[in-house]
Amino acid sequence: MPGTVIPSVGEIMTAQERAELFPEFTYFSFITLTSVGYGDLAPISAQARALAMVEGMFGQLYTAILIAKLVGVQVTQE
Repeated sequence: MPGTVIPSVGEIMTAQERAELFPEFTYFSFITLTSVGYGDLAPISAQARALAMVEGMFGQLYTAILIAKLVGVQVTQE
């Protein structure tokens, strides 16, 4: 199913078409960051898969660093 997540390279889209895809991209990003998994949307191209992997890794790192900073602040206040 070409174009499930990322429009085909070189495909010309109008601003309206991009705006209509925004909820799908947001949903895909949320699913990637929460590590729920892909059931209805999936990255097709190698570039889209790489981007999804990087986003998933940064999402996990962000959470871990945020919690570590909060714990560090709490420990120094005591």
